[in-house]
Amino acid sequence: MFALGKLIGVFLGNKIENKLAYGLLEVDVYKHKEQGKALADELRNQGYSVTTTVGYGVNGLERLMLKIILPRNCFSDLHEILKTDGNVNMSIKTISQIYGKVGIIN
Repeated sequence: MFALGKLIGVFLGNKIENKLAYGLLEVDVYKHKEQGKALADELRNQGYSVTTTVGYGVNGLERLMLKIILPRNCFSDLHEILKTDGNVNMSIKTISQIYGKVGIIN
């Protein structure tokens, strides 16, 4: 009986947490240089906080890493934008604290 109660509690807790989606995410997106610049500008125009850095991929090819900070509840909108941009490699991290300004999502 105890195990069933715990299972139901964890299940409901996860559902509530996903609906509320408090907190911030840091999404790192890796693109080729020209595609990365265009995507970063598009995301900035839509109000996302985007920082770009240059890195080197396979065979020393230059790539851009886009670091996007956004509220967790806005991730599905960002994911749709990235899907329309084509093949995207990304990593997603939860942020516990942040200092400074986070972009305003329109």
